[in-house]
Amino acid sequence: MEKIYGKILLLGEYAVLAGSYAFSIPHYGFSGRLEFMQKPFDQKQQRSNQTLQNFRTYLEEQSSLWEWIHFDMERFGEDLTQGLYFDSVIPVHYGLGSSGALVAAIYREYAGDHLKAASLTELKHLFAGAEAFFHGRSSGIDPLTSYVGKPLIFTDQIDQVPTKNDLQQLNQSWFLFDSGSPSGTGDLVALFVEKLSNKKFSSGFTREYVNLIDQAVVHMRNENDGVLSQHMKRISLLQLKYFREMIPGSIVPLWKQGLKSGDYSMKLCGSGGGGYFLIHTKLPEENLLEYFPGPLTRVLFAI
Repeated sequence: MEKIYGKILLLGEYAVLAGSYAFSIPHYGFSGRLEFMQKPFDQKQQRSNQTLQNFRTYLEEQSSLWEWIHFDMERFGEDLTQGLYFDSVIPVHYGLGSSGALVAAIYREYAGDHLKAASLTELKHLFAGAEAFFHGRSSGIDPLTSYVGKPLIFTDQIDQVPTKNDLQQLNQSWFLFDSGSPSGTGDLVALFVEKLSNKKFSSGFTREYVNLIDQAVVHMRNENDGVLSQHMKRISLLQLKYFREMIPGSIVPLWKQGLKSGDYSMKLCGSGGGGYFLIHTKLPEENLLEYFPGPLTRVLFAI
C-alpha cells in the first residue's frame, strides 16, 4: 500500500484554532504505510490493529465522515480481520503528525478514487472530523498535508506549493531538536482551548500572536526569508509568553539562549510539551551544534 509522510506545521500551531493562517509541509524523513501482520504478531502491530478497529467504530458512528465519499467500510472491516495495521516510523506524540498520517492512509486506501473530486477545503473539514478521534479536536491540517504530500499554505484559501525548486533554499534554515520525551497532545490542546475561552487572553493572543503568524506565513509564501527571520524571533518570544505550559523546563534555557544570542529561534513543533521542537537559524549546522546537546534533524522542504 502507498507510503504516507508525516508532517511539520511550521507556522500556525494552536493559532489556527483562533483563525490564523498556517504553513505546513510533509516531512520526507518519516513515513508509514498500511500493511498486514505476518506471524508471529508483535505487540506494536496488534496495538495498531486495535487502534484501527476503534477508529473504524468511530467512523461508523459518524456517517458524515464517510458515506458521502463512498468510503469502502466493508473492505476496511474485512482487512482489519486479516490483520491490517499501520506500519509507521513516525514517532508518536512528537509533533510530526503520526495520527494525521494514519487518517490520510486510511482515506487514501478506502476512499481514494472518490476523494479526487473533493476540494482541499472539503478534505480539510472531512479530515478534521476524522482526526478528532485521536485528539478531541483537530484543524484537519495534519492529515490533509500527509494526504496531499506537498507543502500547503492556509490563508483565506488553501494553496499547494510546488516542491522541486520553490522552497529549496529554505532547506538550510530549519532543524528539529529532540527533547527526549513525548508530549500529551490531547491534554495540551484542551488546556489551550480553555485558555482561549478567556476574553482577555483571547484578545491579547489574537492581537499579538495571530496577526504575527499571518504576516510570517505571507513572507514564507513569498520566500522572503530575511523578513521571516525577524518574525521568527518575535514568534519565539511570544511563544514563551502564551505557550509556557507547552515548553518543558529543560528546553527553556536553550530557548532563551537563542533569543539572547540572536543566532537561532526556537518554536513549538505541533502541540509541544515534549517531542520535537523547531529551530530557525542562519548558522551553518556545525556552528548551531555548539548550542545543542545532541544531533539535529534537518527539515527538508523539497526532495
